[in-house]
Amino acid sequence: MMDRIISSLIDFRAFANSFLSNYEPLALLLAPLLTLFTARILQSLCLLVHDNGLKPTILGFLITFIKMVPGVKGYIDAEKQKVVEKLQSGNKSKRDGWRSELPREGLGGAVIEKLKQEKSNDVVWQGKCSGTVYIGGSESEGHFSLINEACSISGHYRFAHTNPLHLDVFQTVAQCEAEVVAMTAALLGSKNKSSGGEICGNMTSGGTESILLAVKSSRDYMKAKKGIKRPEMIIPESAHSAYDKAAQYFNIKLRRVPVNKNFQADVKAIRQQINKNTVLIVGSAPGFPHGIIDPIEELGELAYSYGICFHVDLCLGGFVLPFARKLGYPIPPFDFSVKGVTSISADVHKYGLAPKGTSVVLYRNHDIRKHQFVAVTEWSGGLYVSPTIAGSRPGGLIAGAWAALMALGLEGYLENTKAIMEVSKRIQKGIKEIPELFIIGRPDMTIVAFGSNDLDIFEVNDIMSSKGWHLNALQRPNSIHICITLQHAPVFEDFLRDLKESVQTVKENPGPINGGLAPIYGAAGKIPDRGMVQELLVNYMDSTC
Repeated sequence: MMDRIISSLIDFRAFANSFLSNYEPLALLLAPLLTLFTARILQSLCLLVHDNGLKPTILGFLITFIKMVPGVKGYIDAEKQKVVEKLQSGNKSKRDGWRSELPREGLGGAVIEKLKQEKSNDVVWQGKCSGTVYIGGSESEGHFSLINEACSISGHYRFAHTNPLHLDVFQTVAQCEAEVVAMTAALLGSKNKSSGGEICGNMTSGGTESILLAVKSSRDYMKAKKGIKRPEMIIPESAHSAYDKAAQYFNIKLRRVPVNKNFQADVKAIRQQINKNTVLIVGSAPGFPHGIIDPIEELGELAYSYGICFHVDLCLGGFVLPFARKLGYPIPPFDFSVKGVTSISADVHKYGLAPKGTSVVLYRNHDIRKHQFVAVTEWSGGLYVSPTIAGSRPGGLIAGAWAALMALGLEGYLENTKAIMEVSKRIQKGIKEIPELFIIGRPDMTIVAFGSNDLDIFEVNDIMSSKGWHLNALQRPNSIHICITLQHAPVFEDFLRDLKESVQTVKENPGPINGGLAPIYGAAGKIPDRGMVQELLVNYMDSTC
């Protein structure tokens, strides 16, 4: 048997040598290299099609080739610049007068008057903005005044120069942070009656940083637990853009799936995307675009069954949903009471009515949170460890957040929640009475998104802007939304009146108004080359900040 095998191998060698003798040695050398190169290209193409789909991939190649035609790229760049200038809407001329050098002589105390003078140039935002300012009333009275006082720079006991990085010096700020985190955790499913419990977290500069930290911690936790070195996360298309930022910052592959017919995260679609590299799935309560709560229980069960992390974005709902539930509103489960939830983000500076720049990120346990921290042992400056992205953090904002929670208390938040939920119901009712409009999905909280099958909704938005309203333009589908705050309680009837008038104006005089952005928003949604839209946004930001 062995002799037969050896004989066959000898015959094969003779045949192969005879066959290959017809080719040049260089060709024999290059052939396997070209084969490997071709295989690599085919593999890359397959991955590209798998990630983006066949149609977008082909379209991307076509657009790339078109841009290579002489003159085309220059024309596109010129048109992009026109759009950027249109988006700026006069902001560039205002920047021309901005100071670029230190004054020769300092202004001293007169700088306060200078600040007041400059602030008077801001638009009138009271009651006219979607979200943005969540505290009700005037800046000079009530809770507004209290928060300003808590963050004030004057006086011996103020916190403007405090920094929790220096725990040994500013122990009060450390206590304030721990108590804000513990109070927030208690609202969102923690059973501990004191700080330092199993559910733990930190304060951050805002919802985006909270999400960034949750994603980073999930990535590193799953690497330690499962050895995942090519991490991926799956998000519904309604999830906040902070996840895109996290994917870019932390080198995580992002898989985005469409929402279902109710504009919620599609659990089945997310399940189909889970693979051996998945570290995290995401849900929102509610989502920013349409104010709809994702099926958190189903997503939690899914994450738990696969042994992966699950983050719930409660940046908007964290200081509304717990109180709405107590008030009897039909709020589905959304917090750590749901099995499978591993982290939560909740903004204190939104409905928590704290100063801007305050949010909380929470984890189910300390094992996950430890992966949030950065510890440095080889720095010549000594041993270093930091809990968040920022090293130094403003203690004044932490103190202001603590003051907000303590000043309002449970009863204060219940009262505020009742007020804004009632306004939300009335605005929804008013929009339903406008036949040309329809509400997107079923709003669960205080964000109401609406579109139109009869009118260009972005033209309606332009008319509303001309009346002083600042609403949010959305896409997929084209729509706008209002995020209701305490500022809207006294003016919601004005909003509905202006909205009816705006719809009527567009109905009678369709077409863009002078200075309006409807053509740009409409065109941006139709441009097949999303990379071009991305370049527009980057160019706009580069010329604005």
